[in-house]
Formats: sequence, structure tokens, C-alpha cells
Amino acid sequence: MKVSIIGCLIILLLFSCSNKAPKPDNLIPEGKMVDIIYDVSILTAAKGVNRKLIENNGILPEEFIYDKHNIDSLQFVSSLNYYASDPEKYDNIYTRVDERIQAKKENIGGATKSDKKDEPITDRSRVLLTKKQIEDLSKGLISSKVGLSVEKEAYDFDNKIVLKVSRSSITSSSYMLIRDMKINNGDEVIVSVLVKNTNDKSAFGLRISGTYPNRVDAIFDLNNDKVIGTKAIGYFENETASIISMENGWFECKLKTKANIDDVQILYGPTNINKPIGVWTVKSDTLSSVLTTIPIISIE
Repeated sequence: MKVSIIGCLIILLLFSCSNKAPKPDNLIPEGKMVDIIYDVSILTAAKGVNRKLIENNGILPEEFIYDKHNIDSLQFVSSLNYYASDPEKYDNIYTRVDERIQAKKENIGGATKSDKKDEPITDRSRVLLTKKQIEDLSKGLISSKVGLSVEKEAYDFDNKIVLKVSRSSITSSSYMLIRDMKINNGDEVIVSVLVKNTNDKSAFGLRISGTYPNRVDAIFDLNNDKVIGTKAIGYFENETASIISMENGWFECKLKTKANIDDVQILYGPTNINKPIGVWTVKSDTLSSVLTTIPIISIE
């Protein structure tokens, strides 16, 4: 009998805090696992919206997923158990799934959005910024947000506009994103941003990335004025990070790396002190937030 995919995902959660599971002989590759979980997410959402339509067309989600990806339920369960027992692999898979879902949402929204939908959303006394407003503040750079609320503060710091960026969920990835920056292969990319802590549990994450999984990350401890660490994967090398204390609790956080690639993007935002360096964007224990300016990006 086939095992329910939803049941498998529950198993994933149960095993995510357990000891390392043995690697199965027929392990589903990480990239294929991303494809499978993405398809599960889309089918689950579609079933919730119009279950009768799907059933009338003879689509059975479990059968569809297993047939499409040429796997069986036992292979799926054993592979899920293995990845769930490795926090970094688990976070990487779900970061990639979440990024794909968010990109799909942006594509759909860009094709159907009206001028009215681009107005700021008012939530009691605060005003959240739209994608277009964020791009305007970013001096035309292609900018967006994932899993964050973004508010413009009533004051500037060091002649720069101050934004409050806050995680809006503890279960999904969260980051600000500046996309599609063309560089020359071998250039040094330097990202500098002014940041201020809002509570004693927040830290600040910064990433320069190319196509997955190529990236370099840094996490900054805003309570103890230090760089927690850096981590580079793939096309990036010679990475360095620094944090400089400024006035009134502000810090300048900087990440520098040699990029052996011709297109980069910048991710930044609040995270937790205890997050692994390479996966600071993923789900968090708390709804952390920081005050920040738009990053200054230079190429040497």
C-alpha cells in the first residue's frame, strides 16, 4: 500500500531533531528531492483551493508524484528520514523549495497586478512598503522581500533612509533580495550596510550568491559587536567580513568576496544568533527584526 505523502512530511518533522539517519542505498538526490517537495506543495495548495475539480479530473496526488518522479513510497520515506536528520541539508532543501515558490508567486503577481494592488498596505499605525517602493529606495535595483514586513522609519541615519525589517513567520524563509547584478568574472564584490539591533536575540545575515548552491554568507552578532563567522561555497573565494561600531547602537556590517561568476544577487535581513552560517535565511525560532539601510554595493 502506498504511503501518504503528507504522512511522509510528518515523519520528516519528527526526524528533524533526531540523530543522523543512515544513508539509504537508493537515496533520492537533493536536487530531485527539491523538485518532489515543490510539486507536493503546489498540489496540496491546489487541492485546498479546488479539491472537487482535481478529483473530477482523476488526479490522485500521491500516485501523480510517485509516477512523475519515478519513485516509490519506501524510497521517498527513507530519503526523507536521511535528509531530515541532517539540519543543513534539510534547511537547504526547504530554502530552495521556498525560493521557487516565492519566484512563482512574483511571476504570477507581476502578470496580474493592478496599480491598486501596488498601494502600501496599512496595518493599524504602521505602513508597509510595496515591492515598487523598495525598488525606488534601492535606486532602481531589482529588489524584493521574502517572508518579511518592511516599514520605513520616521528618521534617517547618516543621511540614509532607515527601514525596519521584521520576520513575518517563524516557519518560512525570510530575507531582502537585490537581484540580477551583472559583474565581470573575478571581480571583488563588497557589500556594506548599516544595521541596528531591536532586541537581544536578533542577529544580521548577509549573503552574496550566484546560482544555487554558489554563495558566501556572514552572520553578525549585533549584541556583542562581532562577526560570528563566514562560509563560502562554489564560485566565491577570499571572503572577509567585518563589523564596525558606530553611534547610537548602529553598526556597519561589511562582506567582501572574489566572485568567479558574472551575475550575483544580495540577500540580507534579521536572523537568530544560533543559526548555522550557511542557512541563516531559513525558518527561525523568533520573529526577529532589525533596523537597516539599503546596502551599498561596490565592485573592484
